Amino acid sequence: MREYNFLHAIRQALREEMRRDPNVFLIGEDIARHGGPYGTTQTLVEEFGEERLVEMPIAESGFFAASVGAAMMGMRPVPELMTADNITLCLDQLVHSATHYHYLAGVPIPLTLRGPIGGGLRFAASHEKSLEAYIMNVPGLKVVYPATPYDAYGLLKTAIRDNNPVVFFEHKMIYYLGYTSQLPDEEFTIPMGVADRKREGRDLTIITWGWMVHRSLAAAETLSREDGIEAEVLDLRTLNPLDTEAIIAAVKRTNKVAIVHEAPKTGGFGGELTALIQEHAFDYLDAPVLRIAAPDIPIAFNPAFQDFFLPDEQKIAAAVRKLARKRRALSPA
Repeated sequence: MREYNFLHAIRQALREEMRRDPNVFLIGEDIARHGGPYGTTQTLVEEFGEERLVEMPIAESGFFAASVGAAMMGMRPVPELMTADNITLCLDQLVHSATHYHYLAGVPIPLTLRGPIGGGLRFAASHEKSLEAYIMNVPGLKVVYPATPYDAYGLLKTAIRDNNPVVFFEHKMIYYLGYTSQLPDEEFTIPMGVADRKREGRDLTIITWGWMVHRSLAAAETLSREDGIEAEVLDLRTLNPLDTEAIIAAVKRTNKVAIVHEAPKTGGFGGELTALIQEHAFDYLDAPVLRIAAPDIPIAFNPAFQDFFLPDEQKIAAAVRKLARKRRALSPA
């Protein structure tokens, strides 16, 4: 077993996939000699050279379009955005090209678009959005959002090998807060569409992803210690494909659900999950589904305002306490 942090797990997965398949190449800003804006590609240029770590100017729409063309020709590009907010600059090719060709013309588009996402580092609104729900409405696009080094390693390898376009989000705070995982010496992959129960609990289920997995786990430990409330934490890991069976099974186990995400509540992916639970597991609910999310404002640079914006352990625990006390008013028909 080897202990890896999030950065090292990403880098090791990239290294192994580049060794395994000569068609895999990386493209982006400062990824070769500098090693990437967060260090995820450090040392790779020494092994693979600048032909497979392609440095690009600050022109995301251009190098993403080039990635789509390379994928159409049988390559497996892994474009990296300096910040996931810049996915908006790639929307034309993402919405109208990358996600259409396999479905309409039978042409695989095996590319994996990586980007650091989310708040916490005081980078302000233009560099700390949570846009996963924004792109979830694009059919043909797979969306991966791991919370641990173990999941990041296994899911990134799966994404690179997939013949469809994948957006792979990496939360910046998971880079920096030192979360580690034990990885086996032998390589492995993790299938998309399989959620992971990070904590067992009998009283309710918290459904979440990304950095909010860690904040939800901390809240669950507080609730257990202070209130005797045992909360299950279900990490979705991939948003599309979605592990619908795991979500419904969780509702049946605990009968109460809180959904935690960093994006603003209105239009957030929590609303889609709530609708799914309503359609498939309503009779098992003992209380309405609770959404814990950011307010409907841009994330701020000011530390106090940013802390107000982001869900944290205290906010999650306070909301979940109220949910745990609720009782069903009506029995199922």
